[in-house]
Amino acid sequence: MKLVLDVTADTMPTDKINKGLDRAARIINLAGLGGLKPGDVRLTVVLHGEATGCVLTDAAWQARWQTSHNPHLPLIRALQNVGVEVIVCGQALAYKKIPRSEVAENIPVAAAAFIVVANRHAGGCVSMQVL
Repeated sequence: MKLVLDVTADTMPTDKINKGLDRAARIINLAGLGGLKPGDVRLTVVLHGEATGCVLTDAAWQARWQTSHNPHLPLIRALQNVGVEVIVCGQALAYKKIPRSEVAENIPVAAAAFIVVANRHAGGCVSMQVL
């Protein structure tokens, strides 16, 4: 199964997990219940729009919202550990005035979300939007 999640769901409130990241975890869990191994599922999560802030370092998150840490990073790391590709849109970072230095380690920055989605489509991925 090859799937790309196009995620623009808001990161607010700051104490809730982004529903696109939650959906990615559910897909992996359901695939496992169906007998698939993590390597059988090729999942890419592309964050942009209001979901862009999910990739902030803890320090950047704390500076922006005065909370102790970015609640999305543990789930992003868990997804990455089972082979999920998590990418953030460079255009969205620029629009939101988020410098690359505030993007957490090991999260690739794409030139644009739509290019990633188009490339994954060309490679046979099915896409879902999480608004």
